[in-house]
Amino acid sequence: MEKGVLDVLAKETFATGKIRKALDGLFSDPPNPFVRLVRSKIVDDSIKPAQIKSVLTKLWAAASALGVPSLASPTALTVASDVTKPRGDQERGKKLDWVEKVDTIIVPAQEDGFKDVFMGENRWYAIRIQARMISSIKYIAAYQVAPVSAVTHWAPVRNIEPWENTKKFVVNFAQPPKEIQHIKLIPKGRVKAPQAPRYASFNRLTRARTLDDLFLA
Repeated sequence: MEKGVLDVLAKETFATGKIRKALDGLFSDPPNPFVRLVRSKIVDDSIKPAQIKSVLTKLWAAASALGVPSLASPTALTVASDVTKPRGDQERGKKLDWVEKVDTIIVPAQEDGFKDVFMGENRWYAIRIQARMISSIKYIAAYQVAPVSAVTHWAPVRNIEPWENTKKFVVNFAQPPKEIQHIKLIPKGRVKAPQAPRYASFNRLTRARTLDDLFLA
């Protein structure tokens, strides 16, 4: 602590998480500029953009399966050091970290959409979800934007299906949404208001009181 090692590690972990999350999005659904860049390095016009996209996605999925950490992968783990546990736990060989599997998607919702669709239709549609995450998602929760600024309801997921002729999905609920103790946005807190779907663990969702508790970054 005196040497500031913990601060350095915390900053490095934070940056690593951000970078890995960006790479997950980049490789799972490669944008055209990235595909063109890769193609320019190949110098072979016979290889088409669709092939490059397919290979990039498969390579990243294979890397994740081999143990390359990925915050948005089905085996993604949210880990937080519990430094308040007694030293005796270390001596008994117990872990000082808690590990939670990502199984929940949290979506930002405007007032009308929340009332009419999330609550009224028991579903949420036109969501961007990484294809390899679909089998892991068991729950969905709604973050109501300002002035509510909190995660307020959740529902178990019945299934996830393609949404019309797009690359997006519709999440159908198994039961009507249930209200929870609101998980609030902290003004000027570490975690900003979600602008797009985010992943979390249901266990953390049931324990969190703020977005800083719910998300690592």
